[in-house]
Amino acid sequence: LPDGSGVLYTEAPAGADDRSARIVLYSYADGSVHELTAGTSPSVVDGDLLVFGRIGAERASLWTAQLDLEQRALADAPTPCLGGLEGGSNYDVPYSVSAAGSLLYQVGGGSAPDVALLEVTRAGGVRPLAESGFYQTPRYAPDGLRLAVMMGTSEQDFAVWTFDLETGGRTRLTFEGGNFDPTWTPDGERVAYSTNREGEAHDVWWKRADGSGLEEPLLVGPLDEHVRDWTPDGQQALVQSKQLQASSQDVDLVALDGGERTKVLAGAVDELVASLSPDGRWVAWEELDASGQARVFLSSLESGGRWQVSPDGGNQPVWGPDCREIFFVSNDLQKLLAASIDPGPPMVVGAPRVLFERPMALRPGSRGASYDVHPDGQRFVLTGPARDEKVAVVLGWIEELRSSEAPR
Repeated sequence: LPDGSGVLYTEAPAGADDRSARIVLYSYADGSVHELTAGTSPSVVDGDLLVFGRIGAERASLWTAQLDLEQRALADAPTPCLGGLEGGSNYDVPYSVSAAGSLLYQVGGGSAPDVALLEVTRAGGVRPLAESGFYQTPRYAPDGLRLAVMMGTSEQDFAVWTFDLETGGRTRLTFEGGNFDPTWTPDGERVAYSTNREGEAHDVWWKRADGSGLEEPLLVGPLDEHVRDWTPDGQQALVQSKQLQASSQDVDLVALDGGERTKVLAGAVDELVASLSPDGRWVAWEELDASGQARVFLSSLESGGRWQVSPDGGNQPVWGPDCREIFFVSNDLQKLLAASIDPGPPMVVGAPRVLFERPMALRPGSRGASYDVHPDGQRFVLTGPARDEKVAVVLGWIEELRSSEAPR
């Protein structure tokens, strides 16, 4: 709040869609909480004018209301002032109001969702793999001929599908709850994924990749768990897990026979994505530093040690098939980079180099990488915006808003 007396934030029930979000005021003076109105992305401008967004079925809109700071409540009913905005992810409407009163916002581009599923070469050549939709965390099968991918319209209805890259055929694997982060077993026979069908925590289930048979639980318990990779023999899974209310995660190797866990990374920091090398000897991970900047590191499972891969920041590490490269995404989600790895001894990590520049899609509802590397090491599957984003600027917007009595 402008007077420093409290803070505004967006609140929504766990697993709810964007339209259930509410704007809440928290008072520092007495710790009281005051629900103001339905909406998201609140800001206070020009002293006491609350600006916020509401997300519709296809696009978002901006609304305003006078804020009574003493009463910690709205002084009048919210009024719509601008429509046709892009509806962002994770309860976000992309706009900003400057100190001088000008408005910057992202123009909506049509019906959502609108994410492209693309195959991109090292040189940046692009091949669309499917019509635009809502895709996340695509994964190549070990044979490179199939994909597993999350597909849906919201976090609540994500299903895991497989795509045949030669015939274009599709097979839906999951039919209950939200299902996330598919991962192929090393023999290409099954796909494992996280699901919230049994409650708030994500358990790990799997199913035959051809769609036959039933879905079966693999790791079920109180922890929120996601399979990231497998040892070459398929007998252990690299699993990220955390308590539901915790921010930091543990990374373990979990034996499928008996469930014995071997600690790989302890949750002293927030490890967001971890990747096991194809030979099972090394782990790379994305870690947030004290400033919130993501960086990529690697470690040996045999001898320990720790090496930084991305000196200038980076996220979503994925190992190359020959264990001689680690790929990662720049923190602005605009570039894919590669760093060469010579395990030595001594270990030598090469300076990261940009392979290509292309916007990557964000990962709402998922903790996996938004891309994958083909088994030939020369191609990548990724998700990205299906269209160019347009940004509009309205100079003197607050002055115009204050002088007009009619909503626009």
